[in-house]
Amino acid sequence: MPGTPVFSTSEHRGCDLRNYSQSSRTTILVVCLFTALATPTVEVISMFLLAVSIVFRHLAAYFVAFLSDRRAERRVAALESSLAGS
Repeated sequence: MPGTPVFSTSEHRGCDLRNYSQSSRTTILVVCLFTALATPTVEVISMFLLAVSIVFRHLAAYFVAFLSDRRAERRVAALESSLAGS
């Protein structure tokens, strides 16, 4: 059907940086628990370094997903505007 959006941005939650702080606490807690179990020794330094590297990778992945969602939303908006203009 012409004029019907292919993808509605209102239904898509995607990566919202405003809501990230709510889930980040849980993520950091789970990562710290995992690193406490995964480190072979009782050293706090090795656990901390492992936790920092995992949290950094998680943040990097979230940022890449945020950029990808933003790019997809721009493509959808351009597609919707081109369909509306035809």
